[in-house]
Amino acid sequence: MTPVLADLDRDGDIEIIVTGAYLAVWDLPGTYDPTRVEWPMYQHDPQRVGRYRQCRSGTPADLNGDGVVSTPDLHILFSAWGSNPAHRGDLTGDGTVDAQDVRALVAQWGSWAP
Repeated sequence: MTPVLADLDRDGDIEIIVTGAYLAVWDLPGTYDPTRVEWPMYQHDPQRVGRYRQCRSGTPADLNGDGVVSTPDLHILFSAWGSNPAHRGDLTGDGTVDAQDVRALVAQWGSWAP
């Protein structure tokens, strides 16, 4: 059963829908923005690693979730360079990973977990 995220009732909230032998729908608080979903597809990412890494620094620029924005995050961003809207390296939400995203990452450089 793969869950689906959507705004079913168009109230701006996220609903999680799961089907199988039954249908379950959870209505969660928070604005639904499909470009910022941290688990955008089956098994998390195109490599299907099925692993969720919580961002400990509180900033989306912490791409590897280690609690600090640093060189490894920059490497992840460069590996997704180009038209790649589903990748978390698209920090500006414009559908591409480019110099604007590098600028956004560098602006958070050194941010640590609280």
